[in-house]
Amino acid sequence: MLPFIRGLTPIPRLSGFRFQSTQNYFQLFPKTFPGGRFPPATSYKDVDLKKLRKEFRALQAQHHPDILGSLSDDTVLSEAASEDVSTLLNKAYNTLKEPLSRAQYIIKTTIPQEIQIDLTNDADLAKKILTKDKTFLMDVLDIHENLECITKEAELAEFKRENDTRMQESIARIDAFFQAKDYESAIYECAKFKYWCNIDDAVRNWEAGN
Repeated sequence: MLPFIRGLTPIPRLSGFRFQSTQNYFQLFPKTFPGGRFPPATSYKDVDLKKLRKEFRALQAQHHPDILGSLSDDTVLSEAASEDVSTLLNKAYNTLKEPLSRAQYIIKTTIPQEIQIDLTNDADLAKKILTKDKTFLMDVLDIHENLECITKEAELAEFKRENDTRMQESIARIDAFFQAKDYESAIYECAKFKYWCNIDDAVRNWEAGN
């Protein structure tokens, strides 16, 4: 557990707080992820999002600079440190609540170091990984073309259902690979999952005739 997480009561001043490299985002939410566990110790896909949000909001209420500023000076973080904690909590929560960013974070930081890879910052990285599977890339292009041809909301709804199925199947495979410690396959599947998420974004931004 991180030193600044002590329940929901004010804590002593911590000057110059910094997130330690040996800690991970899961450890920020010990009620949702007991012991700071992450795959394969616990399921990647079965995250209690309501519990995570409740814990996040409770921690933000404890550490948000605006709230801390109204408390007595000898019981709170310095303003700069409290802003750091609040920002960190936001970043961790937004990362762990979504299946794609959660998988990307695990692959970047918590699997064996020799195979860790960043699937978040390089827009072409997933494509580089998938160049060996030209059939998949062609399928993705065909799916995008099908979306561009849709003119009715009923057609869009069916298209979305099909892609939702792809996403759920991909999440299940990623989880199985993490549980089996087959990290190379998890990386490959996460790269594919990124494409399904991109299609999901395109569906959300769809407008007839565009």
